[in-house]
Amino acid sequence: MKPMKRLINQNKIIKITLQSLPILLVAIVFVIYALSFLPYSEKEMKESAALVECKQCIELKADGHAIAWIRCLTDSLTANSISAVGDTTLMNSGYTTACWVNRYPFWPSCQGRMITADASQALYQKVDNANQNIPHLMNNAICQLENKLKRLQQKSEEVHYYLSVHNVSDVGYNTIAALEDQLQVKTKETEKALKALEKSKNSKHIKLAVVQRYTLFYTDSAGKQCHIACNRLTPQGKSACCLLQTASKATEGNAQALSLHKCFTALPASGKPLLSASFVGCQQYGYNATKAQADLFEGKTEGHGRHNIPPLLCPDGSPLFTKSGHFVGINIKGNAIEASQLGFGLKELLP
Repeated sequence: MKPMKRLINQNKIIKITLQSLPILLVAIVFVIYALSFLPYSEKEMKESAALVECKQCIELKADGHAIAWIRCLTDSLTANSISAVGDTTLMNSGYTTACWVNRYPFWPSCQGRMITADASQALYQKVDNANQNIPHLMNNAICQLENKLKRLQQKSEEVHYYLSVHNVSDVGYNTIAALEDQLQVKTKETEKALKALEKSKNSKHIKLAVVQRYTLFYTDSAGKQCHIACNRLTPQGKSACCLLQTASKATEGNAQALSLHKCFTALPASGKPLLSASFVGCQQYGYNATKAQADLFEGKTEGHGRHNIPPLLCPDGSPLFTKSGHFVGINIKGNAIEASQLGFGLKELLP
């Protein structure tokens, strides 16, 4: 009888254990979720900020094939700096602050994801407007290249004449000779771009598109500065914020991913202290990213989701915290974009 009784007791224990598992799992999830509401230390707040470089230009496609690249569009939608060579020298570049984020607030789910500001909203609008009148843009671009080619040819003739009446022993001869080489390269590039546009101006499908390349700059555990390419996950023009992910799909360096809660993380009332974690001055022209470090800067809320921390100290994309270290939003032009605006699982930033 004792073996039978012991078997019955064991079955009861197994049954009770199995019945308790769902409750135990729920309790574990609840504890993990509750822990994600804990405030961040000053060190963790600094480590939540990331430095990202964005390079961009405009690509001109004809029948699905890239034929030329444009540095930017003027206010009159005229192409500025046209090239048939899609290299990085044509791209405008700038730095901004981003913040590491978990996709879900109740689980470590960063996988190299960052949120930053999409500073190209005005450019998207220009490109959309230019696409409404492509023939006008193509004619202007061809005329622009023809005029540029004439100027280059005139300069080449002047340089060639100088070299023909001087010799290598004359002062400045080598400098002028080097200038001749540069003019020849520019002339060939301009001729190539002009030929590509003239060949494609009557194509049925001509379209402009913004091309962007993102790079994360970070410091590894040995104190060495590194960089890695990032992929953009948010479609262009969808949101004022932009979701990026490192090419490795890993959180690089000593990064602290933030948990975005839709509830219980409201911006403090007007006049209350607010902290931003950012790379000061990173959006200024000529910013040097070498050994850049994030720091904390204090300001106050102003009501209606705004704050008074200067853009120099709080660039777009910087994470915002309460004085006690609770994450409350992301800075976009002096406004705090809260987690509730990004959707559960960041769905508002995904395709």
